[in-house]
Amino acid sequence: WPASAETLLTFPNPGFEETSGWSAVDAPMAMLLKEAAHTGEVGLRIVDKSRTTGSAARSSHIPVEGGTTYALRFWSKAVAQTGVAVYLDFFNAERKMVTTQARRNQIAFTVPGSQTTWKQFTVVAQAPEDATTLTAWVHSYNGAVASADFDDFSLARLTQEEAMSVKTTPTAPAAKSREFQPPTQERIAEIAKLLTPGPAGLWRPITDRAAWDGLRNDKSADGIVKRAEDYAKTPA
Repeated sequence: WPASAETLLTFPNPGFEETSGWSAVDAPMAMLLKEAAHTGEVGLRIVDKSRTTGSAARSSHIPVEGGTTYALRFWSKAVAQTGVAVYLDFFNAERKMVTTQARRNQIAFTVPGSQTTWKQFTVVAQAPEDATTLTAWVHSYNGAVASADFDDFSLARLTQEEAMSVKTTPTAPAAKSREFQPPTQERIAEIAKLLTPGPAGLWRPITDRAAWDGLRNDKSADGIVKRAEDYAKTPA
């Protein structure tokens, strides 16, 4: 539990002891098992043996305030390999997700494959201004084969002062792991700064006709143009 006086919010069925509060808790990928319990009678075990799809257990929607920072906590341990994550997904009033890969603001925490004993993890995120609800999504990566246990979720609303000290649990990268690890939000922001405002190619833009006409008239480029024409005729 947090040491500070955070405002704890109601998290429906945080320990999987009831029959409601979560969706897509279906075998064979998501199961409620006694051996997956941190406390209580059962916990959630994710068992992903597919290279093409992943688990999709999702909590009920919890009301939030846009611009406010929240801390999602849960207990977890890896059963096999790395590749199961908890996503903190925010939605607007129309229940449209507003934290996505396309928006470059997706929030996910991957349980380390080396963490084979129970540990409480924290995921901290600020709700987008248009967010009205959030959910916890326990998803194994589509290309991963992995297994992990989850139990005892909780959610807290943080003040500005608390948000300065409460941070997402740091994890050391696996030196020899071959599983894909999604970049952190900080790394995504660093990469975004390196991108140009608009699309860029390897040479002059197509609107620079003088440059392209010069290339067309350059005999040394005949082979390149011919290959390009052949590629253009090849069905995608």
